[in-house]
Amino acid sequence: MIERNSSGVRFSANYSKRGFRLPFMRRFQNTLNLRLSVSYNEDVTNTFLLNTDLQQVLQLDQNDLIPDQSLYNPGEPNVRGDNRIQIAPLIGYEFSQTVKMNLEYTFFKLMPKSSNIFPRTDQDIRFNIIVSIRSN
Repeated sequence: MIERNSSGVRFSANYSKRGFRLPFMRRFQNTLNLRLSVSYNEDVTNTFLLNTDLQQVLQLDQNDLIPDQSLYNPGEPNVRGDNRIQIAPLIGYEFSQTVKMNLEYTFFKLMPKSSNIFPRTDQDIRFNIIVSIRSN
């Protein structure tokens, strides 16, 4: 028998400031965008061996099956799953409707519950320049 449980929390905050001036470019006066996303997820999979548990129940005295449930001791489940944390801040600046740029950093950490998977940490840095070319 397999039992799966998942739970998680996600938080995101955005801030935008119009008319923001960069110190080294005084004539540009456009939009600054800030974003922070944080998430935590936990997945757990328990695998129970039903044949072992059934054999243990069948070995109990017939009178003890229903009234005294404390005599039944289920076997330890095989626990698998992981915990995941992700943090992603973003800074963006819009020079105009045609030119935008973003700088984003992503931190991701995987913490497994079983021993056959190794923990892992990923870090990504992305820099985007978006130029929109339009014609009428």
